[in-house]
Amino acid sequence: MTMSRRLMLHHVRRALLATLVLLALGAGATPEHASATTGAGGTYDDHTITTVLYPGWNLVGWVGPDTPTSELFDAIPALRQISAWDAEEQAYWHARRGSHQQLSRLTTGAGLWLRLGGDSTFDWTRDVSDEDVMVALHPGRSLVAWSGNDGTPIADALARIGDSLLRAWSWDASAQRYRLRGPTLRATATSPTLNQGDAIFIEVSRSVGWWQPGNAAPPLTFLGDVPSDSQADLVAEYERLREFFALRFGAAARGPHQYIGADVSDVASIYRAVFGPRVFDERFCGRTDLASASIHVLRCGLSSRALEYIRALLFEIPGRTHHDRGPKWLVDGAQTYALGAYREASESPGYSHSRYRGEQLIWARRTALPLKAFGPGENRGTNANVTWGLGFLAVERLTDRAGDLALFEFFRLNRETADWRRAFEAAFGISAADFYEHFAAYRAEAFPPFPHLTDAGSDPVLVVLEGVSDDRAAAITTQFAGVRRFFTDRFEAEATEFTLYVAPDAAAALAAVPGWHDSRSCKRAPLYGVVVIAVQYCGEALPLDYAYVWGIVRELAHKQPIPATGSVSGRAPHWFDDGAMAYAETEYGEHAGILVAGEFRELAVTAAVFNSVTLLDVSNPDGARAAGQWPTKALGYLAVEWLANHAGDPAIFDYYRRLPEATSRDEAFEGAFGLTIEEFYEQFEAYRATLTAE
Repeated sequence: MTMSRRLMLHHVRRALLATLVLLALGAGATPEHASATTGAGGTYDDHTITTVLYPGWNLVGWVGPDTPTSELFDAIPALRQISAWDAEEQAYWHARRGSHQQLSRLTTGAGLWLRLGGDSTFDWTRDVSDEDVMVALHPGRSLVAWSGNDGTPIADALARIGDSLLRAWSWDASAQRYRLRGPTLRATATSPTLNQGDAIFIEVSRSVGWWQPGNAAPPLTFLGDVPSDSQADLVAEYERLREFFALRFGAAARGPHQYIGADVSDVASIYRAVFGPRVFDERFCGRTDLASASIHVLRCGLSSRALEYIRALLFEIPGRTHHDRGPKWLVDGAQTYALGAYREASESPGYSHSRYRGEQLIWARRTALPLKAFGPGENRGTNANVTWGLGFLAVERLTDRAGDLALFEFFRLNRETADWRRAFEAAFGISAADFYEHFAAYRAEAFPPFPHLTDAGSDPVLVVLEGVSDDRAAAITTQFAGVRRFFTDRFEAEATEFTLYVAPDAAAALAAVPGWHDSRSCKRAPLYGVVVIAVQYCGEALPLDYAYVWGIVRELAHKQPIPATGSVSGRAPHWFDDGAMAYAETEYGEHAGILVAGEFRELAVTAAVFNSVTLLDVSNPDGARAAGQWPTKALGYLAVEWLANHAGDPAIFDYYRRLPEATSRDEAFEGAFGLTIEEFYEQFEAYRATLTAE
């Protein structure tokens, strides 16, 4: 293998991802900004630098595009010899004028010794890029170059290497001697600095990445009156993202150009220029196309751009089409894992990594399908978050084995092979088949699917955890069976697809279901197939009917029509959801001897009589919030009671049952109750006018 093939470094350029590879770089330079220039093997359109070469030895770095060694001899008449250091072999490779076999090509990032004859200096002007560079340092000595910002104190630059740094040497070409830098060097006003293209010998104790931020301006454009502090915050986060992912994962990307407007009107022109004359109104907050631009409005509030940046990393990996990136679980898991790592490292306000990981555990436990079922292009009809959670835990296992750098190395390698399995084994050191087997065993022990997914029956599963007394556990089991019978007999509806955990306290609940959110409430609805109730927050009678009714609703209405305008859900008008729950709870409560339905109804009638809001007013969340929780619930209860009297109790859940196949919720409403919703509104208001408060 020749030295030109061994010395490699990938520059981070627009639409290009940098990944860790073998490298060395180098030499004293004074930058001069100039027009676009070109070099063999590519185009570098940023600027040039001029390096003063002295008679004798000069330590320089090749920071231009890949170029035949002969071109350097042609450019520098006095050049007699080129030597490059092989960090893996810990040895030099050489080229002399007319003899380039050993070192036939200068690869971007190669550290070079240039020996000049004669007795005069030579001004050497060469092409460079302003983009960032990630350098891979191997145990022992590496000859590397600084491709980062001009004027960076050597102490600051070396500090990025961490405690693996043993020694560093720079070369004074004018004096023809080394200068030693120790790992304890501190930056001062008179400290030596590094300019773009300067070379340095570095000795490290173990493999480590050295991030060298370039001079390129962040790809952010602010439109309109965006406050200066907001601009500074967004630029700072962009720089934090690039540095974090470069150091932690060995990957960096420019990402799409970001346009941040103070208001909608400020981004209207750029939106139409990028996306065309599509729907664009005052409610617009943001849209991203990784291939072109990211456009957002500041007044909507800007969340962290971390996930968008991670997707840009995947998108910008060079190679074949960006859609061909490997199994779905690995693509989704990489994003979830990387996002959690960034949030944890950046100490995002309110972020808890244990809770974040627990949420992924809940998602992962929502499927009994094996990991390999979620291969390239597969979704298996599951919620997307299932593969995000399952993938997170699989990636966590892989990085425990091979390190974080292996994660994006897989995606890079996958662009260079026709079979993702080859890239997988090369990056992670284990075959995909062996990993699937390993992960299945780990999953079975650490986070098996929720019981209702593996139970032989078709009923919801009740799990009473240790710590609840035997007598109470027996009573809870009896109560849950009674709840199920009541709704089957009275409403002709049942839920089958969830697991109900009853824990003695919050600690036991969290131990059983990591990621469970302790809201200190006894009333809990199934969320994605699981509900956890902590007895410590409840009285003698647990509201199992509440959990069961919501289990029915979410199971029946598993897919919903497009939401109506102003609504956050296509499932039902807000008053209907509130009213159906109130009606179901009241009817069950009277059946179980817990409450008197007539008393609740009197309170609801009083609220309806002395409140002027209509059902239409509280059909969406905003209207319901404006009216208040109790007026909305009371009016909804009376409306659902009217509908039950009109079409029968089973019609209430039949409405939810019809939603997945309906083209609109109005269609489902008419099918369940035998009248249009407009007809119902009219008849209900006439009925409401007859009500009198006791």
